[in-house]
Amino acid sequence: MARVNLGQHFLTDSDVIQKIIGALTLARGDTVLELGAGHGALTFPLAALSEKKDFSLFAVEKDTHLAEELEKKLGGNKTAHIIRGDLREALPEFARNKKGEQFTLVGNIPYYLTGYLFRLISELEVKPKITVLTIQKEVAERVTALPPAANKLSASVRFWGDPEIVGLVPQGAFSPPPEVHSAILRIKPVAKDPKIAPGAYYRLVRILFAQPRKTLLNNVLGNIRRKNSESVPREEILKKLASCDIKPGARPQDLSVNNIIRIAEVFKEGFHFKGDL
Repeated sequence: MARVNLGQHFLTDSDVIQKIIGALTLARGDTVLELGAGHGALTFPLAALSEKKDFSLFAVEKDTHLAEELEKKLGGNKTAHIIRGDLREALPEFARNKKGEQFTLVGNIPYYLTGYLFRLISELEVKPKITVLTIQKEVAERVTALPPAANKLSASVRFWGDPEIVGLVPQGAFSPPPEVHSAILRIKPVAKDPKIAPGAYYRLVRILFAQPRKTLLNNVLGNIRRKNSESVPREEILKKLASCDIKPGARPQDLSVNNIIRIAEVFKEGFHFKGDL
């Protein structure tokens, strides 16, 4: 039975499952963390592969009954392990225990947790070397969007990762079928930019995309002050945007991650945005 109350739809299509596993590009010595093991549709083939390729699998399952069933069916498999708990707590704890060692992340997660999960990953000191998630197709398209169709979600995720859709999943691949279409999203980490702290970047993203129909000039003008709380003249903001090669009439959806980083840089000294203080 599907845990509809948890927003869970279980994968049943073997072709989709193999596509997900293939997107992980697993090798000997890897460590894999699966979020939301459910009935084991992904867990069992991964567990069999872990024995063959000699990597470690850890599968998180919140439901006590399902976790017990998974443990029984895995039997004597010494490379696969079940973690009983909520993925929202299990992921950061698992990352802390790895002490800086990278791991591979995979999961068919409840769709309502997608945004929260992206935030959890963004906060990890060391990002998974590959993340593969089955999520709502519309959300996957938003995550992978580029200028001139950028959005708050794509700008946030692209700060730490390079997302791509590696496959589409029909509604009939799940039990019960969801009301929305799904996609397989793979994210590979990108190097940190030492010029800006993550907190400052995400704060600026929230400000710029809070009113995406406004121009960048108006978004900045309404949200910035000098350190002494004085307002910043329009002409000064225009000059600083021009120094970033950004036209004042541009809108948030026109910005790349590098554009946002550059804006944060030029307003770093002597200014503060709302939320800085």
